[in-house]
Amino acid sequence: MTLEQTAHLANTIRAEVAKAVVGMNETVDHLLIALVAQGHVLLEGPPGTAKTFLANCFATATGLEFGRIQFTPD
Repeated sequence: MTLEQTAHLANTIRAEVAKAVVGMNETVDHLLIALVAQGHVLLEGPPGTAKTFLANCFATATGLEFGRIQFTPD
């Protein structure tokens, strides 16, 4: 895959996620970096800030499977 093809794919993923999630462009960029680097991402933030929704939209846009793990303090 060429650099131009990779950039086009990244822009397509950004556009698909932006259809559903607004104002999280930097987070989407970090998700793309983790995808390319074959890394992991921990999304942290207060309840109701669309973390799960963003992860689900990103998985759908990339054709990946969405899995959620919730940790609760006990």
